[in-house]
Order: sequence, then structure tokens, then C-alpha cells
Amino acid sequence: MGRIAMFVEMAGKRCLVVGGGKAAFEKASKLLQAGAEVVVVALEFARDFSAIPPDARKRLRREARGYAPGEAGEYDFIVAASGDAEVDLRVFADANRAGRTTNIASLDDGGGCMLGADLRRGDLVVSVSTGGASPSLAASLRDLVGETVTPWHGMLANAFGRVKARLREGGYPVATRRSVLRRLAAPVEWSGIEAADTVDDLEAVLWKLAEILLAGMDREAK
Repeated sequence: MGRIAMFVEMAGKRCLVVGGGKAAFEKASKLLQAGAEVVVVALEFARDFSAIPPDARKRLRREARGYAPGEAGEYDFIVAASGDAEVDLRVFADANRAGRTTNIASLDDGGGCMLGADLRRGDLVVSVSTGGASPSLAASLRDLVGETVTPWHGMLANAFGRVKARLREGGYPVATRRSVLRRLAAPVEWSGIEAADTVDDLEAVLWKLAEILLAGMDREAK
């Protein structure tokens, strides 16, 4: 399978989910969590849809009807999880004609695009895929990763983003910024950092380490 993992910005994207069962709910939830505007069309909806959080519900529209021929072309991203292979294939054909990216539940290859089992820790996202072999296994492996990758690591990622911005705003050359961030990302540099338990504290510790690294690089340059 010639695939690469990608993280695509979905905030504000118009997405269509065809189907109202559990699989459709899970995929609609994933899209909503990423900030997408989601339309779900189905003759019936699983009760799970009523559990969508209020903030995400504002970006969700449910339409109790069947899929309308050609409508896939009106959206940025399409999921077909209707439970009916014929319907899913019609959606796939329409999306392909319009050049849209699709995830088709009834196709072994997902229609060329698969949604992984995601672990979210703030801005930090770890996604696990088995290439369609077993979504249940992907979810179990994700949960195993979750025992190691904690909310603290999510705060660490946020703090790294702040340090990256400070380096950029400080006018340091790209090569210097990359070198510092690469060094900071090595756990061997994290002496004492585990005690920091807020994003502000993590940023402060990382920035001190960055300043030490910058000073060392400056001495080497001289």
C-alpha cells in the first residue's frame, strides 16, 4: 500500500457525511472536532448524534433524506458510511468526477483516503492506521499510545510552538531556529522540565534552554 500519513487543515471546510449509523457518527465527530462544517444526510440517525457537544453542534446539520445524485461535488471532503455499498459507490463516483477527496467505508482501501484512530492532547495529535485491516486494532493501539503520551505532552507541544514563534520573532536564521528546536526536542535536554506543569512554565524552561543553546552556537561561530 503506497500511502503516507498527512494532517490536513479541516477548520471551516465543508464536509458531507452520507449515513446515520455509528460509523457515520464517529467520522462526523472526528470532522467536527477538527473544526469542519458538517452536513450529514441519512434516512435515520443513531442516538449518538444527540450527544454531540453544543459547541460542535452549531457546525453540524442533519438532513433526514437520501443522498442526492451529484451533491458530493459541492463539498470539500466527503465520507460515505451509509451501510449500503451501492449508495457509497454512487457517492464515490460523484466525488471522483468532481475531483473531491473521499473516505468510503465500504471499500477496502477507503476510496483512497482513510481516517486513522486519533489521540488528541491539545494541539498534539497522534493517529494510528492499520491500512484498513482492522480499525478496532488501530483504536486499541491508539489507547496504548495514550498511556505514554499524556496531556502534559500536549502542553509541551504548545510550549514548543511558543518558543518557535519567539525564535522567529527574534530574527534568528532559519538554520539556527531549526537546530535549536531539534536539540530541544531531544529528551536528554529536558533536565528538570518534567516539574513544569503549565504551558507558561514549560515555555519559560524551554526558552532558558534555548538561550543556552543559542549562546553556545554563538561562541562556536566566533
